[in-house]
Amino acid sequence: MFITKSLYVDYHEHKKLAWWKINDIWVYKFIKWIEDEDEWEDMNVKLWQRVEDVVWEYLYKKFWNERLNVFEEVKFNECVDEEQEDIIISSYKNDLETNLKRTEEAILKRTPLIYQAWFLYNWLFCRVDYLKLNANWNYDLIEVKAKTWVRKDRTYKKISNKWAWKLEDVYLADISFQKHVISKVFEEKGLWVLENKYFAYLNNKYIKDWALNIEKLIILDQVDCTNEILLIWEDDDKKEDRDDSLQHYSWIEETVKLIDDDMRLSESEFNTKYPFSWSKYITYFWKDKPFWTIYWKWLTHNYVGQLHHLWKIDLMNLCDEEICMFNRNDWTAWAARKFIDNYIYCKTKWTCIVEKSEIRWELNILNFPLCFYDYETISVPIPFLDKTSPYQKVVVQYSLHKVYENGDIKHFSWILAWTWKNKIETIDIKWNNNAVGHENEKLIFGDYKDVLIALRDDIWEDIDRSSFIVWHKPFENTRNKEVAEMFPDLSDFYLKINENTYDLKDVFSKWLYFSLDFKGSCSIKYVLPALVPELSYSGMNVPNWLVAMNVLNKIITWEIKEEDNKLQKLTDLLLYCWQDSLAMYKIYEKVNEVLK
Repeated sequence: MFITKSLYVDYHEHKKLAWWKINDIWVYKFIKWIEDEDEWEDMNVKLWQRVEDVVWEYLYKKFWNERLNVFEEVKFNECVDEEQEDIIISSYKNDLETNLKRTEEAILKRTPLIYQAWFLYNWLFCRVDYLKLNANWNYDLIEVKAKTWVRKDRTYKKISNKWAWKLEDVYLADISFQKHVISKVFEEKGLWVLENKYFAYLNNKYIKDWALNIEKLIILDQVDCTNEILLIWEDDDKKEDRDDSLQHYSWIEETVKLIDDDMRLSESEFNTKYPFSWSKYITYFWKDKPFWTIYWKWLTHNYVGQLHHLWKIDLMNLCDEEICMFNRNDWTAWAARKFIDNYIYCKTKWTCIVEKSEIRWELNILNFPLCFYDYETISVPIPFLDKTSPYQKVVVQYSLHKVYENGDIKHFSWILAWTWKNKIETIDIKWNNNAVGHENEKLIFGDYKDVLIALRDDIWEDIDRSSFIVWHKPFENTRNKEVAEMFPDLSDFYLKINENTYDLKDVFSKWLYFSLDFKGSCSIKYVLPALVPELSYSGMNVPNWLVAMNVLNKIITWEIKEEDNKLQKLTDLLLYCWQDSLAMYKIYEKVNEVLK
């Protein structure tokens, strides 16, 4: 059996994840792409390829070497997801010997920069991003990550000082496996030494200012050596030597043997060998996580494992003693106990829980006009908008429903349609069945700051008296803080919004309103169909934020050029964001009806 680098990394991240990859690829895919697999995969692969290209530009400028692509079946402007080496092995199995031979010939010719080199040693396979010939005529390994970090937090008092600034476990496994396979091949074939090992990744401190500065954008981080690092904590910064040694070859060989044995187990044998432990993935024993079981997300506590071994799965089957296991002061135990109590009460009484007095206290602090607003953003690894950083979520669209005390409603919605021309166009959406009395939808052709200015103008007259209502306010509040930092002239306005923001999700996340129809969640995806079933996202061309982000990326980067197609996409985006802000108002309205 081939053991690839990606399988080795998955095994380090979670053993069952690796087992699924070999034995049940559909579950593996479900975990990797929870929603909208095609949209997410399409966007992910293209963005990753863009990072590869920028790293090559960086290496070219630094060393003035063209790159030789060993994996000729995939051109420079294409990409095979780096996490899917198992698929590469099966899809290009007939070309395995050819590509291994191409790699060896390139190394023997001392090719300065080799891209997509293939290595196979004792059924261990890896595909290398870059091999670079150094001044000693040995090769250096460069592993490219479309990330802004590969290390643990530098703030050493937030985590154990022993681990601060160390490589994350999955990245340590990643580059250790490559070093092991390449070194063994070099040794076996009498080639040169694999000398230095680097990660190339994005600098999250980089801020684009006009032209892209690749030298500042890319970090080339050497590992498998001792580095002087800076540990940070308020005014107590200090320097230390940090050993970045990779995994020892004996450890790797033992792990490989374990992987080979474990992948051959049946699922029941695997589950017996590795008893239940909680992880961020789907549990070992379910293809999903029913909210009426101990495996539901609110129950991420150590006691879940104990209940599993007692075969107490259904919450309704827990005795008082087992429920009282969660009687502790820490938040996770409290949240778990509260959820269990609420579920059992609602299931037994066939009712819902509405804490009317507490909800009234929450909502009575709100001031009219109520501004229900929602942002849509783009997020790309290589920033193309000025004043932005890698993966920064940049606001390019908003929807605002402004509700007055007399019941009047006004709607405002703006979207960045293009990054040039400097003009504004009004768009009339005639088939909007839920349109309010005053509709104002506009397309902005210009700078994304124009979208931010438009929101300020729509709210300005009410900024000192309004309450601003969102769903999951850390998202909108963080965007507002970023706007304040980028544009000092807008700072006071956007920080004022944050001061007066209320998170409508609190009514449901604090379980002041608890219903079995919410399926154990406080997400608007579950609350909205339960309370306002007539307002649905099903059938919409843009049904969720992931599709919205992908379409926005394509529009703003000029990937969609046909005018009719682009206008339809912009209309779809306006309708989607419009529904987000209206959904909050409709839920607010429904909650008030229940209070009456």
